[in-house]
Amino acid sequence: MSPSKLDYHKRRLNFDGCYANCSNKIWLFWNNCIDLYIMEHVVQFVHTKISSPLCSQKILLTVVYDATIAVTKISSPWILIGDFNCISKFSEQIGRKSFDPRSMEEFNECLMDCSLEDAG
Repeated sequence: MSPSKLDYHKRRLNFDGCYANCSNKIWLFWNNCIDLYIMEHVVQFVHTKISSPLCSQKILLTVVYDATIAVTKISSPWILIGDFNCISKFSEQIGRKSFDPRSMEEFNECLMDCSLEDAG
């Protein structure tokens, strides 16, 4: 998409900022009440960091565009890696630091809701 067309949509939708990824399949629009930093962008996703005076924490946002044609879909496995500061099984606890069983339950619910598996 041409910058002028993207800018047209930004103005029409009454946003202050806009971004289109390299394939022009993912469009992001935002207002000045947030700061949006593009951390990574490829054909199928855009990974951003958002900050705002309205929220004390920075928020990571990943926007995904998946091809609808089966031939163009990536068939490789996807791995999500991060330090979630939580365990999914009691056997993973190391040391004497106290731990909240409720946090483990919430973490496991998140894994299940997102159809993820803990490989650790």
